[in-house]
Order: sequence, then C-alpha cells, then structure tokens
Amino acid sequence: MTHTYVFIGLTPSERSLLASIFALDADEGPGDALVPVGLDEAASAPDLLIVNGDDLAVAQRLSEAYPRALLVLVGEPRGAQAVRWPVMRRPLDLQGAVAVLSALDWPEPESGAPLPAPTQDDMGQDSVHAAPVTRPPSTAFPSEAMSSAFAPTTASAPLLSGSAPPPTQPLSARLAWAMSELEPPDAAPALRARPSPAEEPPRPPVRPADVLVVHARRGGQSPSLARGLRRMGYAVKAVNSPDQALTEMAHQPALFVFLDQASLGAQLLPLARALNALRTAPTQPPHLAVVARRGSPLDRLRVRLAGCAWMPVPINRDRLAEYLERRGLPRPTDNPSPGARGKMH
Repeated sequence: MTHTYVFIGLTPSERSLLASIFALDADEGPGDALVPVGLDEAASAPDLLIVNGDDLAVAQRLSEAYPRALLVLVGEPRGAQAVRWPVMRRPLDLQGAVAVLSALDWPEPESGAPLPAPTQDDMGQDSVHAAPVTRPPSTAFPSEAMSSAFAPTTASAPLLSGSAPPPTQPLSARLAWAMSELEPPDAAPALRARPSPAEEPPRPPVRPADVLVVHARRGGQSPSLARGLRRMGYAVKAVNSPDQALTEMAHQPALFVFLDQASLGAQLLPLARALNALRTAPTQPPHLAVVARRGSPLDRLRVRLAGCAWMPVPINRDRLAEYLERRGLPRPTDNPSPGARGKMH
C-alpha cells in the first residue's frame, strides 16, 4: 500500500531532512512506501500533511479540507489551536523529527482491507491446535515415596511393585522365598552388561544456532517461522523472552536474530536497540529482522532506525534464503524437507 505526504511552507533544508527520513522506509518490493505528492496533483486525499506552523489559519483550513489526514506542524506555533496537532520544533534535527513522527497514530487498515488470515502461520501452514494430552497420574510411585528420603535408588534395594508399604519386621523364610521368585532372574546380568559411562560412544557436538527467534507467546509455543527455518535446514533456537535472548547472545551469539512483532509488542524496540548495541559495525552481526503481520510506514521507520530489517509476512522462502546468504549464511546443502518451499504466511 502506498501512503502519500505533502510539505507545505517548509524551507528547502527542512524538506530535505524529512524526505531523507521517509526514504529510510523504502522497501525493496514495490507498492508499500511513503511517497511525496503536491496538493494539486494528488489523486486522492493525502495521508500526512507537514505544515509550517507560523500560520495556524492555513493549518486550520487544511485540517477541515482533509479531516482524515494526519497533520504535523513545524516551528513555534502560538495560540490555543496549536495544541491540537503534534509539533516539530525548529531547528529540525533527525532525532526530534523521528520522535514526533513515531508518536503519530497512523490509521489502521479499513475493515474491508485484506489482512493475513489468522488461521495460517508465518510459514503458510494451517495452524492446528491439538487438545492437550492429559496423562493419568502414575500409580507405581506414590507422591510420598518420591519425596521420601527412603525412596530406593540402587539395585540393591529393588522397588516394590504397586503401592504396598515396605515390611517393618523380619520376613519369614517362606515370604522371603516367594518375593525372591518374583524378581526377574536375569536382572543382575542385565545390570552387569550395561556399559559404563566411559564405554559409551561420545556424543556429537551440539551445532550452534544460525538463527535465534525471539518471541513472547503464551505457553512458550515456538513461532512457525522457527519451524520453517528448521525445515529449510538451518540451525534455529527459539527463546520466549527478551531476557533469554540477551543471555543467549552473551553466551552463544547467533548470526541472525528474528523478532516476532506481534508477541513482543512494546518490548520489541528496546530489545532491538540492545541487540543492535552488540554490533561492532553496522554491517556486522548480529543481523536483526522484525517479522510482522502488519504495521504503518512509521512503524517500519522506527524498526529500521533501531537497526532492524522489516520482514512482512507472507515471507518468500527463496528471498529469505538470499537474505541470509548475502549476509554470510550459506544455504544448507541438505535437501529441504517437503513443504519447505513457497511462502511463509
């Protein structure tokens, strides 16, 4: 979707600064950007008006003519009407302008506008929520026995079957013989045949994660993006809180970090800035990307200024693999599993 903006009464330097900020939001794909227009050439009402605030009468007339447009004043406006609209104070600077633009309440898509189906995940798969499996409580080990200091822990103290209490007096010869008959005859040889830890084959080293996926979903359910990346052959680790993400990056940093916008919410930008501070240079890892289902141009602007790429769903797998490869992560040599092609919704 293309959004339009108009500058009215600004100086050339102010127009240049603001236009450069909006240019940061230029996407690789067509059709989703902030585009400058003139009032006389706009095919429809502009989405954003940035007006010289020295003449509030002009701002009032524009507000009445374009009631659905966002309106921002530039300068030092005086009068009671000035409090109706956000103001960028002169002289303009990058940080101050971005702060005002980021606080704008950009309109949500209209009810008829198509949105990604909530029943499909980021990988284009239908979400299936299985009923939780309820396991019956075990009757072999009463809770008292599990917490007791006398719970048997060695082969010399075999566990009694069922919930029968252990004997509290010496066993008769007949009872001792009957219990010995219940023990498996080959239990001792089986224990002797078990290999010692020194004889066990060494385990292969754990492959470090190529991609860290950060989310804050209830129940710790991993996002579909993590599952899709694994099907493509990448090593992926998912964590479900910003604190876990920072701890993981401190101990075993990943080349790429994908942030789930929908679940992280207000935690997204502070986490992005903290991860961006780990870089030694802007082109060095960790490479950050925000995976989002929706967002205004100014949302994307804030994300990019925090050092992240904006990655809307559905995600094309081939383009995703190219994005990773251009930044130093080669495509897996193994054949991807079935379903690891197409788009991620």
